[in-house]
Amino acid sequence: NGDSPILARFHYNDKEDMFDNISYSKGSIILYALKNQMGDEAFFQSLNLYLETNKYKSGEPHQLRLAMEEVTGKDWLPYFTQWYYNPGSPILNIEYGYANGKATINVKQIQESSVQTFSLPLKVDYYVNGTKIRKDILIDQREQNFSFDLPSQPEFIDMDADKILVGQIIDNKKAADYLYQYKNAPSYYNRIEAIKFATKDKGQESQLILLAGLTDQQDDLRVMSIKAIDLNDKQIKKAALKTLLTLSKNDKKTIVRAAAILKLAETGDKKYKGLMQESIKEQSYNVIAAGICGLSKYNPQEADKALKSLDEDTQKHVKPLIKKFNNQKY
Repeated sequence: NGDSPILARFHYNDKEDMFDNISYSKGSIILYALKNQMGDEAFFQSLNLYLETNKYKSGEPHQLRLAMEEVTGKDWLPYFTQWYYNPGSPILNIEYGYANGKATINVKQIQESSVQTFSLPLKVDYYVNGTKIRKDILIDQREQNFSFDLPSQPEFIDMDADKILVGQIIDNKKAADYLYQYKNAPSYYNRIEAIKFATKDKGQESQLILLAGLTDQQDDLRVMSIKAIDLNDKQIKKAALKTLLTLSKNDKKTIVRAAAILKLAETGDKKYKGLMQESIKEQSYNVIAAGICGLSKYNPQEADKALKSLDEDTQKHVKPLIKKFNNQKY
């Protein structure tokens, strides 16, 4: 419903509340959005002025605002009032259209009526014939329409391309949109959003997202993709198994290797039993634990014997990991 606490609070029920998700998660995105609007040079000059002016003292957001106004010559009070001193966050319901060479966007702020109407300068990237075309919009009403001339119907639209919105976008993307997004608009946010969608969807496009995600540059996204990919899908199984085997042996992140080992063990294919046995000889606790978990799928007694053969210190580290891995779904 868009309701959330005020960021700049002067009274807390508990001192630990100062370090909650409002202060850190929401606060960091609000500063990131401010840097995006202000520009890197002015933003960091402002921070330096704020720190120098208030060193050895306590500080509050208005002092930061005054430093930013001194550096930029711009009034930042509306921004700070909206994000620091008023509660809530925007929820945008968006519908796209294209006809007669014009792309249209209908935006509605659908947060509760008791929540403020936000002023949101955002960037929209249109992907047209393999080219990215960027447009700027200012959303500052409960409902607005925008239109732009484009040479042809866009293949994909990336709303809030810089990912500065502290809120929610509802634009009803389909699996094919997320696949295009993952491959062609590959910011970390877009990639994780696509993979999260694919983890809940068994369609072909979603499996292709997860197949690509197996070799994502971020280890957490590789792990997400490993856990979610459906090896019962005959169209991607062969390629997925080949990649998983490579990851299980060679990935630089041991948590990725462990996830790949566990995924291969879930197949029950006896040709991977040797991988489990070899993994137990590794130095990484993650890999050892995964090897023991995997081996238990083939021969529980052998896995138990392998665990007991480890030295006491290794067992101390491996046993909690085995418990953790056994509680995870692959």
